[in-house]
Amino acid sequence: MAAATSESSTLINTLVVTGLLVLLVDTNVVTSQAYTVLTIGAIDAQNESQPMSYRGIQTIGYNATWGGELTVKVMWSIARLSERFSLFKQVHGFINTSVDFLVLNDVFYGRLEEKHHFMLEDTQVVHYQGQLSPFVSPQSTSVNFEPDPWRICGAYSFLKDGLSPESSHCNENNDVPHDDQPIVPDKVDVVFAVLDYLHWKSLVILYEDETANEAMEVSEMLSSDNVTYQEYSVQHYESTVGLHEMLNVIYNKTMTSSNNVINIVLLCSEVCVNKVINKANAFDEVNGKKTAIKLVSKWLVVLPSPNNAYVDKCGIDMDNIAVITYPPSTTVATMKDGLPQTLEKVLRSVGSNNDTNNITVFDIRQNASAKLMELLESQAQCWRSDISTLLWKSGGVRRLSSVGYVNRTGHLNMFNDVEIFPNTNFGFNNRLFNVSTNVWEPFVIATVNKSEPFEGFCMDLLKELSSSLNFSYNLTTPEDKSWGALVNGSFNGLMGQLEREEVDMVVAPISIAPDREQVVDFIFPYYYEYTTILIKKPDPNRTKWRTLIDPFKWQVLMCIFISLLGVTTFYFLVERWNPYYEGKRKKKSMFGDAFWYMYGALLTQGGEHLPDSQAGRTVVSCWWLFSIVMAATYSGNLIAFLTVNKDKLPFETVSELVQQTDYIWGTAGGGTYWETMFEVAQKTNTSEYIQAWEGIKRFNATDPSVLSRDPKDHYNKVKAGSYGYIADRSMMERWMAESCDLQMIKENFFPLQYAIALPNNSAYVSIFSEEMMRIYESGLLQIWKKRWWAKNSFCKGSLTTEAKPIILIDVQSAFYLIGIGVVIAAIALACEWLSKYIRCRKSKPTNMAHCNGHSKGHLPKFVNGIK
Repeated sequence: MAAATSESSTLINTLVVTGLLVLLVDTNVVTSQAYTVLTIGAIDAQNESQPMSYRGIQTIGYNATWGGELTVKVMWSIARLSERFSLFKQVHGFINTSVDFLVLNDVFYGRLEEKHHFMLEDTQVVHYQGQLSPFVSPQSTSVNFEPDPWRICGAYSFLKDGLSPESSHCNENNDVPHDDQPIVPDKVDVVFAVLDYLHWKSLVILYEDETANEAMEVSEMLSSDNVTYQEYSVQHYESTVGLHEMLNVIYNKTMTSSNNVINIVLLCSEVCVNKVINKANAFDEVNGKKTAIKLVSKWLVVLPSPNNAYVDKCGIDMDNIAVITYPPSTTVATMKDGLPQTLEKVLRSVGSNNDTNNITVFDIRQNASAKLMELLESQAQCWRSDISTLLWKSGGVRRLSSVGYVNRTGHLNMFNDVEIFPNTNFGFNNRLFNVSTNVWEPFVIATVNKSEPFEGFCMDLLKELSSSLNFSYNLTTPEDKSWGALVNGSFNGLMGQLEREEVDMVVAPISIAPDREQVVDFIFPYYYEYTTILIKKPDPNRTKWRTLIDPFKWQVLMCIFISLLGVTTFYFLVERWNPYYEGKRKKKSMFGDAFWYMYGALLTQGGEHLPDSQAGRTVVSCWWLFSIVMAATYSGNLIAFLTVNKDKLPFETVSELVQQTDYIWGTAGGGTYWETMFEVAQKTNTSEYIQAWEGIKRFNATDPSVLSRDPKDHYNKVKAGSYGYIADRSMMERWMAESCDLQMIKENFFPLQYAIALPNNSAYVSIFSEEMMRIYESGLLQIWKKRWWAKNSFCKGSLTTEAKPIILIDVQSAFYLIGIGVVIAAIALACEWLSKYIRCRKSKPTNMAHCNGHSKGHLPKFVNGIK
């Protein structure tokens, strides 16, 4: 078209409205005679495959109001695009005939060279575009179409030059046409105007043999703009399998080149468009939903006629289809029928004037020329190539909706607040997904007497994804209620549903595992957690008898006892052999006296006699300081032990778990992550995990509930006592908030990454992962966690500020100590009596009275009876 423009620049520049001068011989006042108002030379286009159909002269007449007959003489001729010399010859013939207007089919634009070669200065040149009329679908003749605003102009003719930009017949803001531009852009110019608006950096051009030249022109323009493109001839893939192969090549080549979208320009006939769009519509289903051409492709379809009705049906599931409706190409029928209609309008307008007193034949011819130019000008302003996009309408149907148009200057005018591909903003466009899940609190909670079967953390996540990506879903659960374990070469449960492609997605606390990734695709994780063990807290009352000794570890108690004996011995020796006491009358120090003094000082009770020597006093003073520190520390810890419970768990790690014999343990069965990880640990020779799994299998032989799928079974076993439940911390935190007698061990193992799972090689992984990262960064996950996790992380009353009264069981050890003291004292008393009796039995008879205590009455009466 650029070449055509340069060839005809001179032709365009010489055509001006003021140049419409008709050479008239007769200037008399009109009478009731027949007058030839205009002489038209018309050169129509002929299809290459059809023979020349007509050639001759046509007379168009109209009876004026004053009784005269006005006629226009049209001299018809036919030319072909391939026969340029024939076109030149016919143009010369019309020039020699001195026609008033030379009407050419618009497809000949650019075929004529410089104007002066043909001496066209006195001949007005018109290019005819054809006649547009409402199209009726061949499938139904009863279809009613609402007339588009751009179809009201009837028969269209277009002038190459001399148009006034002031016309507003169609209310369009058309730019002033340049002299070197055609009156209307061709199909390639319209396509490129739309592409320039879209700013595509890469695209695919699909064409057939009839549109090969147009595809070549588009590719040349793209090359000049540094746009990468691929070209495919649809006719090389005529069969159904061939079209699928072509689309498969396009999809794989485009998506693997780091592009997330496939831009396609379809330059085809109606039959070709129908075939390609329908094949693309079924492409994803044929590929087992491993592709997403419906979602990631944008189709710019160029139609050669206003027949848009069938596009509504072809792309019922395609998300992004836009249609360029280029006004129909001129054919013999359109120009042969449309041009006379335009000329009839001219005669009707001129012949309806009743004022004929001062009108001459010259005036009539001049008025006819001006009226024809005015009509051509107004009609030319109405030209537009409509841009429509396929949108969902009420009732679940899709229809083409106009979003803009390309006017006769080649400028794209977009309507307000619309886009060529608006569906790109609507995600999956309400596509239905089959979603499977399993109950696992607090992620998925089964509901009772509610409109929705499940609620919880994962359901909130699913609702957010459904809203942001615009899809609907249908929830289901696996029949076996399993999660996904490899059984006989295939997975069961949720993973099995995805492996068999029975569902489109799994939204549940499914942990990422290497064996699962071989059959499914995981998106960006939404939750990170660890595995731990839940047990019931030991009964705190069972250790209250040790309250008096618990403030100190046994090592401290042993050191205190050793210190007491050692310091007592040292103090006894210092006092017994100290030279300070030589020559002084003082009772010799006994070891018992020294021990009871040190013992009393340790209990902050002191002793009866203080040492007199400096060495003895030094030892005693240091012992006093030691005793103060020990007494204060013991008293503080004793108060803490009486007011705060410090429950010591029977084990804190997996290693300690497998070494003890008081507890059994288990985990959730049915193909859970923990079953898999324990088996992996056997392959890696992790001894504690191997022993833990062997223990589970051993317990399962007599108690199958240790591998129950239902977490409630494990909860009941934990509450019964002497059972450890291996699972994620999330559910345990919920249980601990409800029951204060449960406790998790300190060790965390088997890190968990929960993620949504899609079928293997799913085309939607990147889409869901990007949206999941947005949700992760938005903080919504923390809000949902606060909603479904326990409101309080402590048991009721654990942070109370009220004083806790001491009950008898808290100080039972003190009473035990009194009892022990009484028993020991009684035993000591008995020993003392026995010792005295033995001494008396060995003494002389003269002392027997004293031994029996008769003189002083020391012995009780029952001793007198002892022989």
